[in-house]
Amino acid sequence: MSFIKNISRIGNSNGIIIEKRVLDMLEIDESTPLKFTTDGVSLTITPVKKAGEIQEILYNIFVKYGETLRELAK
Repeated sequence: MSFIKNISRIGNSNGIIIEKRVLDMLEIDESTPLKFTTDGVSLTITPVKKAGEIQEILYNIFVKYGETLRELAK
């Protein structure tokens, strides 16, 4: 998904408004920490997964691909 946004004035700061449909798609809300990275040309905004979410993701990967991962580790 790609779209163009303008920077908006928010009080004494500037910001980018993220529509609810995008927040829902990313499964994030206003309490989700976001990591901002830049290469000097582009800006990437990435949700920071909480430790519990990461553990759940890793568990699901292991359940689904555990045997394959064990074979690859040999």
